[in-house]
Amino acid sequence: RRQFLAFSIYEEAACELQRVNLARLNAKTLMAFGINLYNLMIKYAFMKLGVTNSSRSRTAFFNKVKFYVGRDTFSFQDWEHGVLRGNRKPPFSFKTQFGKNDPRLSLAKTIAPNKSVDCRIHFALNCGAKSCPPMRTFTAEGIDEELRIVSQAFCECDDNVEINVKQRTVRLNKIFSWYRADFCASDKELPQRLLEYLRGEKLVKMKQLLNDGKSVSISFKKYDWSTEASDSLLFDSAVLRADRQQIHFAVPRLKNMCR
Repeated sequence: RRQFLAFSIYEEAACELQRVNLARLNAKTLMAFGINLYNLMIKYAFMKLGVTNSSRSRTAFFNKVKFYVGRDTFSFQDWEHGVLRGNRKPPFSFKTQFGKNDPRLSLAKTIAPNKSVDCRIHFALNCGAKSCPPMRTFTAEGIDEELRIVSQAFCECDDNVEINVKQRTVRLNKIFSWYRADFCASDKELPQRLLEYLRGEKLVKMKQLLNDGKSVSISFKKYDWSTEASDSLLFDSAVLRADRQQIHFAVPRLKNMCR
C-alpha cells in the first residue's frame, strides 16, 4: 500500500512537468534538469509500461513513449538527441532529431549554442540497461564538477575501458562507438581523448600505449541491455496512443489532476 501511495504521489509530481517553462532555463540548469529528467522518466516508463526485451521493442520504447514538458511532447530520442546532444543525429540515423522548423530547436541552441556536444552526458544518462552508467543526481550549480566525477568513475571501470598493454588493445563500452562523433573525429583518436577521464594506473597504461608510436587495436564490447528491474511487465508498443491528436485530448485531464 505504501508503494502504491508513493507511486501515486510520483505520478502527480510528473504532471507538474507541464508547468515547467524550459525557455527560462540557462544552459547549466537545462543540462542538469535534462539529465535528471531523462533518468527518472525512464524508470517511470518502466514501471508504467514495462521493460523492453528486444531491439524492436527498444526502438518503439525510445521513439514512441512520450512525455509532456511545458507545452511540448518529447520522446526519449527527442530529449537525448534533440535537446541534450544539441540536435545531433541518433546512432544509425541519417538526419538530426529535430527538423529545421521544429520549435524545440531553441532548447538545443541553449544546450549547445555552438553546435558542440558535452560528451560527458554519456557518462550520466541511464537508459535502464546494465551497461549504462549508474544513476546520479545533478545540480545546476555543480554540473561541471559532477560530470567530471561521473566521467572518471565510468572510465575507471574495466567494463567500460579495458587496457591491455602487452597485447596493445583498448576495449571500450559500446557507448564510445555509438557516440564517437561526440568525443572525437575517428575511432583511432579515442584513446587520446580518453586521457582526460583516466587517472592512476589506467592513465599510466594508456599513456604508455600512446607514447611509443606503435599502433593500438581498439574494439567495442557487447552492450548488456538487460535491466535490474524485477517483477516488471514487458513493454508492448500496442498499448501506446500513436495518434498525436489523441494525446492532446488527454492533456486537459492531466492538467486538471495537477491543479
